[in-house]
Amino acid sequence: MSDPRQLIDAIRARFGERSAVTDPADIEPWLNDWRGRWHGDSPAILQPQSTEEVAAIVALANEHGVPLVPQGGNTSMVGGATPPADGSALILSLRRMNRVRSIDRGAMRAIAEAGVVLQTLHDTLQPSLYLEIGVRRGRSLALARGPAIGVDPAPELAQALPESTRLFQVASDDFFRDVAAQAMTAPPDLAFIDGMHLFEYALRDFMHVERLATPTTLVVIDDIYPSHPAQAERNRRTRVWSGDIWKLASCLAELRPDLLLIPLDTAPTGLLLVAGLDPDNRVLWNRYNPIVRRFSAEQAPPASVLQRTGVLAADDPRVARVLAALRQGRDAGANRAGVAVALRAALAGDDRG
Repeated sequence: MSDPRQLIDAIRARFGERSAVTDPADIEPWLNDWRGRWHGDSPAILQPQSTEEVAAIVALANEHGVPLVPQGGNTSMVGGATPPADGSALILSLRRMNRVRSIDRGAMRAIAEAGVVLQTLHDTLQPSLYLEIGVRRGRSLALARGPAIGVDPAPELAQALPESTRLFQVASDDFFRDVAAQAMTAPPDLAFIDGMHLFEYALRDFMHVERLATPTTLVVIDDIYPSHPAQAERNRRTRVWSGDIWKLASCLAELRPDLLLIPLDTAPTGLLLVAGLDPDNRVLWNRYNPIVRRFSAEQAPPASVLQRTGVLAADDPRVARVLAALRQGRDAGANRAGVAVALRAALAGDDRG
């Protein structure tokens, strides 16, 4: 078997630097299956952008005698997407094959390539303002095509941000208290919450975003599906750490049944879509202290969380219908009642909604 580094160099020479990821910190989350049962190693992740590049990379790997492990969403139930522990294989990831080929708003249908990520779908729907809490390296923030605001007290940007993006290096509580009123001249159409990985922080971020939102705003919450109980502990001791954000889905389902909650099966720790927002709702604000006392206690995630019971794939047609309903409601200036009816009809697959 040839040295995998020769194959990596050949692929980068042909398809560019982004076609191969070799930073161990970026590779690590993709070395384990989402249930934490299988663990592997690999010196690189190969990232083709098209089926033509997939074919070319497979041919190069065959020439070099290097095995590949294909990986889409890394949701294999039997470890098929996990590389061998000896590091002999390279991961062939489809996550850059994330173009939305078309959106038929009349049919409420989106056609996306394998590995499509949620942010790309939202990007295709063109939010007039994107808000991101927790920026870190700036990769998801850089996807914004229009005005965007990022909030992070200590970002570690790995790439330049668009000129239309503003970054506020403050804690989210401080942003919403001192900055948001002046910085946000319009409600966000899309908000991504990926800040401090503790329940009460994510809860406050959601409460603040909803207060500034419209009925057609979509909130996306990261890290709702830890792969192992250790990843869900409030005190971090694992490299991939989701904290106890998983509790927020349970909290909203119980206390805010008016919201539409859609859990998505994404690697490594899932996403929660929250739609049908009501800026005037005060339930969470009025009950904040008892909510935090109850949900912030250390608690292992139940089997339904670890096994991702009831989760939807990111490219499930119902997700596309919900996104289309949000966009249509925004364009039509629909009120909350109308938006709520359209969203639930879209999720149920009822075209009459």
